[in-house]
Amino acid sequence: MARKPYSSWLAAILALSLILAGCQRSETGKEAAQREKVASPSAASSGIGGEITFISNRPDLVENGFYNRYVDQFKKKYPAVTDVHVTSLNDYATDIRVKILSNHYGDVLILPLDMDKSNLGDYFEPLDDLGLGENLYFNDNNAYEGKTYGITIGVSAVGIIYNKKAFKTAGITSVPTNREQFYAACEKLKQAGITPVHLSFSSGWTLTNWGGSMSPILTGDESRLQYMTGTDRPFREDAEIGKAYGVIRTIVQKGYAESDLFGDTWEQSKSEIAKGNEAMYYLGNWAIAQVLEKTDTGVKSEDIGFMPLPVSETGTPNAYLNPDYSLGVNKNSPNKAAAKAWIKFLIEESDMADQLGYIPTLKTRESSIPQIKEFLSYHPKMLSAVKTDELFSRISSAAEIQLDDSSLIREIALSSDIEAEYAKLNDKWQKARREVIGKDR
Repeated sequence: MARKPYSSWLAAILALSLILAGCQRSETGKEAAQREKVASPSAASSGIGGEITFISNRPDLVENGFYNRYVDQFKKKYPAVTDVHVTSLNDYATDIRVKILSNHYGDVLILPLDMDKSNLGDYFEPLDDLGLGENLYFNDNNAYEGKTYGITIGVSAVGIIYNKKAFKTAGITSVPTNREQFYAACEKLKQAGITPVHLSFSSGWTLTNWGGSMSPILTGDESRLQYMTGTDRPFREDAEIGKAYGVIRTIVQKGYAESDLFGDTWEQSKSEIAKGNEAMYYLGNWAIAQVLEKTDTGVKSEDIGFMPLPVSETGTPNAYLNPDYSLGVNKNSPNKAAAKAWIKFLIEESDMADQLGYIPTLKTRESSIPQIKEFLSYHPKMLSAVKTDELFSRISSAAEIQLDDSSLIREIALSSDIEAEYAKLNDKWQKARREVIGKDR
């Protein structure tokens, strides 16, 4: 997501000045005592001891005691650590701003998403001395001028969640590995009376994966859509964006999606996937747990698989990875050693990523989740985002065309005359392009 300049981030909370004034109070006796304990050399042998406070963005995990086991394990590893206080904020995005600006933001916390990278060093401690470095996914996401200030809690992959029993019923003996096999599997499922792919077509958030983002999945090239800045007529069926939209268009036009395209079927679909009445989702691995929660259907973990979307044109599957929130250390923490050790423990030794349904952030760690193991066994090329430049953004904005917009994706998927649809888009793109870069380009 785009990050706002930190000056804007600061300006956004000036209206909270009264609250901030209240926060700029003297430390309470409890807080002062805590600082004294943290500063005490109670773990001189290891250099790691005292107390730290970890501020989470997940009140549910704090309330259900999720972190208690990790605190116990951490204290066992470092006996001089007297406690890890785990707290949370209900409105994390807003409340953590107040805490940071009042310098009451604990020792370890979740990095704000809207902080500009150039400001990270003003508030957070570099984590490069943890020795994890290039073995981390998204190591450069929270880095500036060669220093890393945040480490993601875990990583999600986007792929095909599928019911193995549905595949067996349809006579599919092996998972598809290319686009032709994928469409052939969809046809077999349809003939067996099983909905091949549940799109949740009416839910805009589920369609974004099927838009312009599909181009790198087809090609393995995150920058492939940049070609659009060099032409007045980028929308064609044989061009990259046309091929990208062609996947969902084929699914809809051939009747491989749910029959009720405009009903609110998301919640129902989880049970239908679990039962095998519907066969596939194209979603993040987070949805696996939601399918397996439908225990009233009799679904078992071994019934559900996870694989990269098999539409690659390169012979190698391609898949998006998305980072979760990142952990950071307060630059002003009086106990940076213990704070860093807590992050290193969670990433390197704990099973937190597995328990939260993530791919471990540390590339050398193996997931214990069967579906993620299966996904990684296909050795997909890992992609992080569609990459386009400022010129692309300016043209797209002027044309009022957002390639992953759900309304646009629906129109293209349902269109009975795709050439006419693309002609309208090309006209808008051409006009915008000439406004932005001139008629001679």
